[in-house]
Amino acid sequence: MQQASTSAFYDAGRAWINANARALHLIPVNARTFHTQKIANGLAVHPTLGMALATNPVTGHVVHVADSFSVLKTDRTSFAIVDNTILEQPLVPKCNVTITPYVARDFDGIPLNQLSLKDRKEAPNARMFGMRRPSIPVKPTTAYMEILIEQLNALPMPDKMRCVSVALVDAGARKETLQLVEERSTRTYSLSMSVSTAKHQGTVCIGYDEKFDLYWIELTDLKQQLVKRFDDVYFDVLPEVLEDNVTDTACLLAKVQLQQGGRAAKAA
Repeated sequence: MQQASTSAFYDAGRAWINANARALHLIPVNARTFHTQKIANGLAVHPTLGMALATNPVTGHVVHVADSFSVLKTDRTSFAIVDNTILEQPLVPKCNVTITPYVARDFDGIPLNQLSLKDRKEAPNARMFGMRRPSIPVKPTTAYMEILIEQLNALPMPDKMRCVSVALVDAGARKETLQLVEERSTRTYSLSMSVSTAKHQGTVCIGYDEKFDLYWIELTDLKQQLVKRFDDVYFDVLPEVLEDNVTDTACLLAKVQLQQGGRAAKAA
């Protein structure tokens, strides 16, 4: 998924609204200003907060579609400027649509922009700003396994949006299928999980070989038959191997739903 420059598409959208909002009667004549939010990479950035927050679905009327951006009127004086590259289908002017951006989730299935069940119980009146860090819910007993899990929680995927652990959740991994193996005698450590994508359905096992300070990845099918194995994988190459053989970026596209009275997008 090729993403447009975040500032370029947003600046272009703001410029279009500045030039056309009053001329096209998009805001009331007595309105002194208007408000915008930026939807890119599945995030809505509110300039007043200066923070990138995973957004809820955005509903509005499409008032303009350009090559790199679209403008939705979401309220009396409010607009959403959308990066067209994150949409699963193009928008059509004069449609009423709901855009549901991608939301990263943890292994418990809860979006990372929401408090976990544990946090809600411990602090029922808490409010969350920003994103929780993803966390693989296993308890290693060795330092090497701790390092493996920390790297899976932190290593960025090639899409530059997700870390490895979030990409595995998007591929279908859940805490119920996680299996931790620590073989002290052979000095190998691994974490396996079930996934289901267009590229692979079955089990992914990510291991670390202490003797050589290298990783390995093993893919087995639903019948536990070996499909592929990658040995001697350096930690910085691990995300690429997973991207090529397991994960995909289709889930990163924002869903577009036409509301009553909307017009379907024309086929490209």
